[in-house]
Amino acid sequence: MKTTHTFCLCCLLLMVTATSLFAQKNPQRGYIVMKGDTIAGTIDFLSRKKCAETCLFLKDGETEYRAYSPKDISAYSLLDNTVCFESKTYTIDGEAQILFAECLLKGCVSVFRYEESSSDVMFFLEDGNGKVAVVKEIDYLDQMTPEDANVKKHQVLDPALEMLSESQQTMNRLWNAQLTASNIVAIVRDYNKQYCEGYKESIVFEYKAKNSSSSKLHFTMEAGLFNTSYDLTSDLQPKTKALKFGVGAEWFFPRVDNRLSLQVMASYYKSSTTVTYIYEESDVTVTKELEDQTVTVLCGVNYTFWPKERITPIVSGGITLPFGLSDLGSPDAFDNDKAKDTSVKLLPINLCLYIGGGIDFKILNHHLRAIARYELPIRKGYSDTIKPSTFVGVSVVI
Repeated sequence: MKTTHTFCLCCLLLMVTATSLFAQKNPQRGYIVMKGDTIAGTIDFLSRKKCAETCLFLKDGETEYRAYSPKDISAYSLLDNTVCFESKTYTIDGEAQILFAECLLKGCVSVFRYEESSSDVMFFLEDGNGKVAVVKEIDYLDQMTPEDANVKKHQVLDPALEMLSESQQTMNRLWNAQLTASNIVAIVRDYNKQYCEGYKESIVFEYKAKNSSSSKLHFTMEAGLFNTSYDLTSDLQPKTKALKFGVGAEWFFPRVDNRLSLQVMASYYKSSTTVTYIYEESDVTVTKELEDQTVTVLCGVNYTFWPKERITPIVSGGITLPFGLSDLGSPDAFDNDKAKDTSVKLLPINLCLYIGGGIDFKILNHHLRAIARYELPIRKGYSDTIKPSTFVGVSVVI
């Protein structure tokens, strides 16, 4: 038994070690602009805050990422136009700063975004002559008197209102709007369309936070056939075979390793089995139908070998915590007095190690898996007689 425990632990440690050895970036196809030249390659798609500080870029044909600052390159962008950053020199708090400003709208009047912190976001409107107006949300405006609020709004918005002065309607919209990115982009885009000479459709860059997040949460469901048995006596070893259903969540970590995911799931099965027991003292034969109800909490890691392929092997490992809701497998199973108590009650918890594997089929952004798991008890809780179990089924990750 100790050898089996050691084997399972080694398998789990090996899988976790493998994920660290193959840790990688979050690659997205894109390009940088350096001294007027456009260079194609792969951009490490960081968080919004980090994108404004550094561009990690892998040039086609090279093997290592390089870090570029706003002083090194003039712009970088993803090929799908979801992210574009340009090197800008803007005055913030009275000090000129060179930074990567996120381009939200490109036109005769462009809109850029810069985030000093999650609570301090600024928008820069820039016309074709390089004139810049700063717009930012005004804090505590609702707590000011109407006169003070009006003065504060003029201080913040007057430069932008002057830039859009050809349209009184646009000025009114900006004055009354909540100063969010989507509102500002919509207002300026409409202005460009109506009042810019030689207008061409503005380019809107739509940042997709989920592509740069350090983790992605997905909902998962599974169903399959569960098998286990109990070693009550040398002559009595009832088996349980039941359909088992589970729901849970799976976290993916593209910023660490896109092969790795963490899974948490709660599952349930219920079955009954008829067993016959002979009391040697009285030579009486007793036949009973024993009910097996169990809720199991699973926590473990999955490792996908080729995450970009449509079909790939997958291995998994972790722990399960079965909560017994019935007495099958406990010493009370054949106690006539205690057996009369049919109420559902939570029994002490077992602890099991599991290892598993299967095939992952990628369908758009979802996963269909054929899976198998082997569970080995390492600490006995409600049952000293529980034996290793297996599960074979399918799961869906959406």
